Amino acid sequence: GECAFSGCTNLKKITIPSRVKAIENFAFEKCSNLTEVIIPDAVESIGECAFSGCTNLKKITIPSGVQAIGCFAFDGCSSLTEVMIPDAVESIGKYAFSGCTSLKRIVIPGSVKEIASSFSGLRFKFAYKNKKTNALELSETPIDEIDQSYEMIDISCFEEFYDYEFLRNNFDTVKKISSTLKKNECVLPWDFVSNLIAQSKIDSCDFRFLRSEPIVDSINQNSDIEIEEKNAYYKFMLAFGCFSKEKILDKSGKETNIPLAQKSIGAFSILLKSGLVKVGDFSKLFGSIGYDVKPNQEFIKFITTQSDKKRLQNLEMLINLESKYEGVFANVMANFDKVKSLRNTLDGNGKPKTISWEKAISRFYNLQKYEGVTSSNYDIAEVFAANSVEQSVFEAADKLRRSAIAEGRPEHILGKPLKEPSIIESIEEIKRADQMGKIEDIKRLIGNELIDAKQLIEDLYAKKFTYEMLSKRDPINAILGLFCGCFGTIASIFYGKEIAKASIIAKDVQNLVVRDNKGEIIAKGTMYVNQEHGYVVINSFEINQKYKQHEKSSGKYEVDSNHPEEIEREMIFNALMRGIRAFVEEYDRQNPDRPIQKVNVGMGYNRLKEQCRKFRLESENLNVPQEYRFDDTSIEQRVLYDRTEILTRTKGANKS
Repeated sequence: GECAFSGCTNLKKITIPSRVKAIENFAFEKCSNLTEVIIPDAVESIGECAFSGCTNLKKITIPSGVQAIGCFAFDGCSSLTEVMIPDAVESIGKYAFSGCTSLKRIVIPGSVKEIASSFSGLRFKFAYKNKKTNALELSETPIDEIDQSYEMIDISCFEEFYDYEFLRNNFDTVKKISSTLKKNECVLPWDFVSNLIAQSKIDSCDFRFLRSEPIVDSINQNSDIEIEEKNAYYKFMLAFGCFSKEKILDKSGKETNIPLAQKSIGAFSILLKSGLVKVGDFSKLFGSIGYDVKPNQEFIKFITTQSDKKRLQNLEMLINLESKYEGVFANVMANFDKVKSLRNTLDGNGKPKTISWEKAISRFYNLQKYEGVTSSNYDIAEVFAANSVEQSVFEAADKLRRSAIAEGRPEHILGKPLKEPSIIESIEEIKRADQMGKIEDIKRLIGNELIDAKQLIEDLYAKKFTYEMLSKRDPINAILGLFCGCFGTIASIFYGKEIAKASIIAKDVQNLVVRDNKGEIIAKGTMYVNQEHGYVVINSFEINQKYKQHEKSSGKYEVDSNHPEEIEREMIFNALMRGIRAFVEEYDRQNPDRPIQKVNVGMGYNRLKEQCRKFRLESENLNVPQEYRFDDTSIEQRVLYDRTEILTRTKGANKS
């Protein structure tokens, strides 16, 4: 019965009575001192793990009546040297003999229909098939007494070879490929070879040049590389043309006498020597590439093109794009002609133009990423693909923006962009003004009075973070929370989705964002502008996760005001305040009869709460339409700008 003698470590020998018909699961599992078992002819099945872990069992005779041997039946029987499998056996379960490291020879009768991975971990080097009985004999060394009714294959040229069922069913094909590999002194992973056979690709392969390049050959012979990595490595070589029987084409497209495989192996060697594509990267980069990818001679030339500085610039570009668009390298390799065709496009005036390879590859990736990508929503696809956004969010963002355009909703509340120049842009503008001798422009850029270099540097450093009123057509509005640490998108389960929708479609809502000196958005506040009563309400200030270090609770941090992190948060807040002042100034200029009276910010989940607390508490919160879900403003508001107070201060200053 099941587990009957499991773990009986003192049991050395057992004779099973003749009336027993089944040895059930785990019956003698871990009987580590068991050396001999006599099984009667009446037994018809040996269950799962029946003798698993019997490390001293040296020999076992399976009676002629047994029809099935269960999974792991003799797993780990490391002393087992001989097993006779009778002709009645029809199935041998997975890993039935795995770990039987002393087993040097075994005969699998033709009656066995299921072998699965029965001998996983064993290193048989030779396989013999009886042409009459279909029996398969496996051995570690050549067998002398085999007669002419047997065919033999040297299977030592295959790594991780366990699929003996496939071998028996494809014996002639495996024999042919084995002969080719032995002739060329090659060792290939069995998974790679069996897939080539299964997909009828093996006859189109030429392995003659595999050893022609030392660096390629050294990897071919390296047994320390993980088998999954090797499979991906050879799949790349297959798609790259290293095993192709084609010939190189000349410039006119005519076939030459030069084998493509020879050219491809040389090009592949260049890639390896560059160090940009390393062994260890192939599984990640090319594990998913299909066996049906045809070598593209233009891609081979493209990927090995060197710049003046002997750099593989296109390879570098693809590797860099891979970090942004996962899987793009393999996709471009498999669809190079499509990518190439995307370089030819039209400009805004409908005139033909050629875009860069990088833009064409990005466009190709995004076209692959989503269904329904067109010229009108391509910018959404490009932004969303880089941030791994799902198809449903892409569709929702596209639909919402199309609706806003159809209804004539404004792109900017002010009717024009509002953006602070970055450090680089400011320096370039000052440089241009200086070169043209426009002193007034320089004064405007750096202040009414020409300031010294130290003050100029300090002023420019303040622009490490710069503000922008984000265009309501910008795709980022729909997923702004991903950039600012609140994870709100138009399809999220949180109330932030209503704010995201409003920032796209509502005529009185727009996002004020802050960018770092790399141009990345790292903070935001969504503004509601009540033009009838002349006030602005900001739902709250959110910042990117990397600026929320040492956060103790919403808007509070465990560092003092002199800490570098807190200094940066202060600078982000100052950039937001500059944006608010710039908005108010431009709004008042456009609406002198109805200027902005007040700007408030909500404190609910405000990540710059300490900076906002420097401003006075609002005695009566300003209202925002319910559908916008500005929930952060319903608890507490702080007054960031009050026109009445400014006018009062100004009058007082005039009097004095």
